[in-house]
Amino acid sequence: MNGERPTDPSIVLEQYKLAVEMAAGISNRRQAANSFYIALISALGALQSLPEETIKSRQALSAMAVCVCAIWWVTLRSYRMINIAKWDVIEDLETKLPEQPFTCEGKKLGRKRSSAEGSSRDSSFALTKVEIAIPIVVGVIFLWLMASPLLDVR
Repeated sequence: MNGERPTDPSIVLEQYKLAVEMAAGISNRRQAANSFYIALISALGALQSLPEETIKSRQALSAMAVCVCAIWWVTLRSYRMINIAKWDVIEDLETKLPEQPFTCEGKKLGRKRSSAEGSSRDSSFALTKVEIAIPIVVGVIFLWLMASPLLDVR
């Protein structure tokens, strides 16, 4: 084929279908990861309330929760970057199809492609921006729980 890419619309359509399916799979895995981290953080939070726990063990639980929140944040950020790349590929494939449903949807939502980088968007994936703030907020709460015995002045 000497470096030429296929232009057969049926091949492009199959690649498009596969790309959309893969993007949906990443979203499903991200949701499963969220469920895992929420369950883990909830368990660590529940252990905080046990009466026989000492202050030092509560601080250790809080420290573990902060670490889990940091890992959760990195995981969500990675999924966000992967999704952005996948949807950019999907939009590129749409240029070879008669209709561009995701590109049109993006325009209606106010997304703009950056000409400088070619693949980033200004206001896309706003929900994941909120989503990656959750581990930060939860981590700050656990930091406060960890530090509060040290700040207790009686």
